[in-house]
Amino acid sequence: MQAKEYSEKFLREFIKRETEIYTYLDHVSRSGMYRTVKVFVVREGRIVEITSHVANVIGSRYDKRHYGIGVGGCGFDAGYDVVDSLSHVLFNGNPNKLKQIKL
Repeated sequence: MQAKEYSEKFLREFIKRETEIYTYLDHVSRSGMYRTVKVFVVREGRIVEITSHVANVIGSRYDKRHYGIGVGGCGFDAGYDVVDSLSHVLFNGNPNKLKQIKL
């Protein structure tokens, strides 16, 4: 099983509709055109980082230097974009099925 398939299977079992997805904007480049986002969920009172799984599923680059999902561009909420893309993949094209909470 490849990384994308494994991550998608894991996230489909782990994340249900209306799950609160926590995003943290960890790094912004000097130019402001690149940033890294970390992604977490809370399960059974524990914080679980799912950043690398989300990167695999949505087809984004995992930035090993900053341990986050690399997002290019400016003038938008990168965390919202990541969560919306994840919702789109997990819920068959239906956006806004997950709740984003910024940290």
